[in-house]
Amino acid sequence: MILERIVESHEKDKSQNLDEQLKRLVAEVDELKKENMLLKQKIARFESMGGSGVYGRVSDGNPLDRLSQEEKTLF
Repeated sequence: MILERIVESHEKDKSQNLDEQLKRLVAEVDELKKENMLLKQKIARFESMGGSGVYGRVSDGNPLDRLSQEEKTLF
């Protein structure tokens, strides 16, 4: 009787722990999806400025002039 309660309690704790892990993993995946979307947007903006390829190619003019102030602080 007591052993059965201990086993049930342990299984319940294990189940709750797995639920918490799943919630954390889902949150991490959502965060990575957001990061991925932002990176894709940055790549699209870079390519629209004339950059392409592994090393990038820039059309005429200084590409830093076309960046926002926030983006310039990254350089």
